Amino acid sequence: MFNFVSKANKNRSTYEQAIDTSSFNLSFTSVTQKPELRLTSIAGSNLLTIDSAANVSGTTTITTSSMSGYIANNVAPMDSIFTNIISDGYFYVQNVTVTLIDDATYNFPSSKTVRYDVFVKGSDAMAIGIVSPTGIVTMPVSSGTLGWTTTDTDNKYNIYDGGDFGVLKNRSGATATFYITLKYKR
Repeated sequence: MFNFVSKANKNRSTYEQAIDTSSFNLSFTSVTQKPELRLTSIAGSNLLTIDSAANVSGTTTITTSSMSGYIANNVAPMDSIFTNIISDGYFYVQNVTVTLIDDATYNFPSSKTVRYDVFVKGSDAMAIGIVSPTGIVTMPVSSGTLGWTTTDTDNKYNIYDGGDFGVLKNRSGATATFYITLKYKR
């Protein structure tokens, strides 16, 4: 077993104490003796688990208030991201809640065919479509008063080609929270 632990409880003498608040734990399962990676919060809640078959589960919450330096000032212009990933090792379903200020972006997974469903909190706006591995965006279904485009257009919600990935960009003129479901294979 290999652990990185929080500073709060350094004196551990049992296995249970060793993993109770570890933020990173690599161990072998008791039944199959295969490796398992776990990331947990300081409170001990599961953030991410990956087993030897590449099955992934868990939730992650990142807030910009917990970031500092270059990342907080340049990379993370959004209020928060919540991600829940479910996988069988081949196919992924990722549920994301992200709050974006005006002109901020969220990037979809790169170099994959991604099916997306995007809903805007507190409005009738939604879009459903596909992003190709080369970033080509199709949006056969969309609705809402403000409207959606597959180009970077002001006063709209945008999902457009970012190279080999799709880009969700809030150009609504106000902060908006997006509920996103992404489906893609590994």
